[in-house]
Amino acid sequence: MQKQYPSFFKILIGDFASALRLPPLFVEIFGEKLSPTLSLVANAAAASEKKWAVKLKKSGEHSLFGDGWDKFVKDNDLAAGDFAVFWLMDNYSTFQVRLYDYTCCEKQLSSSRFSPAGGRSTNLDRNVRMKKGEETDESTKSVGTSKRSNNPSFVVALPPRDKKMIIPKGFVEKMGIAGEGCILLENARGRRWEIQIRNQGGEFAMYGGEWEDFRKANRLGKGYLCSFELVRRYGDQFLQFHLEKKARGRPEGKTTRDC
Repeated sequence: MQKQYPSFFKILIGDFASALRLPPLFVEIFGEKLSPTLSLVANAAAASEKKWAVKLKKSGEHSLFGDGWDKFVKDNDLAAGDFAVFWLMDNYSTFQVRLYDYTCCEKQLSSSRFSPAGGRSTNLDRNVRMKKGEETDESTKSVGTSKRSNNPSFVVALPPRDKKMIIPKGFVEKMGIAGEGCILLENARGRRWEIQIRNQGGEFAMYGGEWEDFRKANRLGKGYLCSFELVRRYGDQFLQFHLEKKARGRPEGKTTRDC
């Protein structure tokens, strides 16, 4: 069974650029274990990590990302309406972070960003422009751990209706999967479903009985936060499904109550 890490997500609104408040319940459960200096690792595989040092500070009863957070915001071009998913690693001093913009697609990091040590990153620009039939390097794919993957992805809170799910327009345009037809969904256990994709008034949606079967088989309900990672390998193309967070704010892993 894959390891699950405690997590939370934040929609970036208000005065987020100078400090970011951690969810009170997350702090209640893990606050005493958190290091006063944290490392944020954003949208990167283990072989090409980009880290930012951020101080944990107190403001009344609240805990916030303080000194260093403004640099993280600037380096990653974060804007109001973006959102971030944070996974707490076993050392309690590192958060793996996945960043998404208003299109619901993952933000791309530029190789020109400064590293916290003062030097420039030598990683290649991950501005992915994948064409039909192109394969991804299998080493960048981490099944069931979407925070460590370099593959294109989007995240969505599931709607209440079981019959369809809209695919974000930005993902359709960037990844070149537009058009009616079918696509395979794969869960962490390797089980697959062939799902119909339909164009409905300019919106592309996963549709039909197989989509309903997929939701039921994976016990997915309204409001569950899910990510779908586009994988192209050995001529095969499919969407890898990851459950990021259950409904009502319950994160996967050690955190068992709402954040």
